[in-house]
Amino acid sequence: MTEAGKMAQVKRLKELANVKKAREKYQSLTDQAKRYVMAAGLLLALMFVYAMWCSVEPAQININTVVRDAKKRLKVKDEVTGFTFAATLNHLINKGLVNKPQGYISNDVMPPTVFLDNITGWEYGVLAIARRTVLSLREDLSRSRTSSVEEVNIVDASTRWHIDSTSWLFPSPESQYSKGARSLDKYLRKLTKKHKGGGQFYARADNLARVFEVYSQLMGSMSQRLDASRGRFRINTDLAGDKNAVQSTKASRRLNVKTNFWKTDDVFYEARGQAWALLGLLKAIQVDFESVLKDKNAERSLQLIIDSLEGTQQGAPFVVWNARGFGFFPNHSFVMNHYLSRAQAGMLELAQLLKRG
Repeated sequence: MTEAGKMAQVKRLKELANVKKAREKYQSLTDQAKRYVMAAGLLLALMFVYAMWCSVEPAQININTVVRDAKKRLKVKDEVTGFTFAATLNHLINKGLVNKPQGYISNDVMPPTVFLDNITGWEYGVLAIARRTVLSLREDLSRSRTSSVEEVNIVDASTRWHIDSTSWLFPSPESQYSKGARSLDKYLRKLTKKHKGGGQFYARADNLARVFEVYSQLMGSMSQRLDASRGRFRINTDLAGDKNAVQSTKASRRLNVKTNFWKTDDVFYEARGQAWALLGLLKAIQVDFESVLKDKNAERSLQLIIDSLEGTQQGAPFVVWNARGFGFFPNHSFVMNHYLSRAQAGMLELAQLLKRG
C-alpha cells in the first residue's frame, strides 16, 4: 500500500472514531434528556395528585363530634346554653380552615397550591360566615342589651379573624386565626362557669331573628353573584320603595350584571363554603335555641332551610359549567343559586316569625 493510501486509511479511521464519539455523546445527551423529561413528568404528576388532595373539602360538620371534642379540649363536663353554637363557630376556623389536613391554602405563594382557586374560594366562603357570626356573637348573643359590656375574648377573636385572608406573613392568617380560636375557647370555658363572672349567651327570639337577618343578607348577595354568572340586564331597584331616597353616585336604570368568566368557579365554590359553614351553625342553633324554636313553632321552618342548604353539598364538579337555557350542558351556578335562594327566603320568613309576639 502506498504512502498516500495509508494516509487516507488513517484519515478515514479518525473520521469513523469521531463519528462514533459523536453518536455516543448524542446518545448520552438523549438518555439524559429522557431522564429529565421522566423526572419532570413524575414531578408534575405528583404535584397534580397533591393539588387534587388539597382541593378536597372537609366532611360536613357533625354537631355531636364538635361538642365532644370541645369538651375534651377544654376539659369541661357541663354543656350550657350557647356552648354548641360557640364550639361550632370555633370549629369553622380550627377544622375548616387552619387545621384541616391540607392546611390553609388561600395565602400560599408556591406551586401547586398557588394555582388552586376553587379551594381558596371555598375557604373564603367559610371565613365570611365565621366573621359575620362572631360579630353577631359579639354584638347580640353575648350581651343582654346594647349598653352592656362586650366580652373581651369575643372582641379579640373578631379582630383577629378579620385579618386579610391572603396575607402571607406579618401577620400570617394562620397564626391570627388560631389565636382568635383560642380566645373563643376562653369564652367557652367562661361560659361553663355558673358562678358570677362567667360568660353569657342569651338565647332569645330577638337575638336569633337578627342572626337570621345577617345570614339572609349574605345569602342574598351570594345569590346575586351566582345569578350574574350568566350575564343579564336587570332593572335598578336600589332606591325602590322610598320616593325621597337618594344615592351618592348615579347609576343607570338598567344594569348589565356579569361575572368575569374566569371567576365563575370561584364564586361557585365560595357559595359552597358559605353553605357548608351555615349548615353547621344552623344545626347548632337547633340545639341552643330549642326552646325558642318550640315556642314559635319554628322547628320545621329551620329544618327546611337546612334541607335546602344540604342540596348545595351534593358532589363537587371538577368543571363548573354555566350553560344558557335548557341546553345539553348544565348550569352549576344556577342550581347552586336555586338552593341558596330557597334558604334565604326561609331565613327571612323565620326572622319575621321570631319577631312576632
